[in-house]
Amino acid sequence: MSWFAEYALKHDYPVFIKGKFAQTLVALFKIMYPANWPTFFKELFATLNQGERAVDMYVRILDAIDNEIVSRLIDRAKDDHLRNTLIVILTTVYANK
Repeated sequence: MSWFAEYALKHDYPVFIKGKFAQTLVALFKIMYPANWPTFFKELFATLNQGERAVDMYVRILDAIDNEIVSRLIDRAKDDHLRNTLIVILTTVYANK
């Protein structure tokens, strides 16, 4: 995540580059979370104080997680459980900031 904070947020890249970066980060997320990267959400959330580019990328990454993982794995009947789980995760990350 340090590369993200150092380079991706300091330049205004074209939209397609931002999208590919989000997809690439999510591919790593799928492989490494939670066993090898348990702090993923905390690190991602910590970048939000770095300005508008960080907020834009934060939303793109969360959207990519939804598209690549959540929407494919969760039956619509389980939406409430997922939403509640994500609320707990994001609340915990925010509280530990």
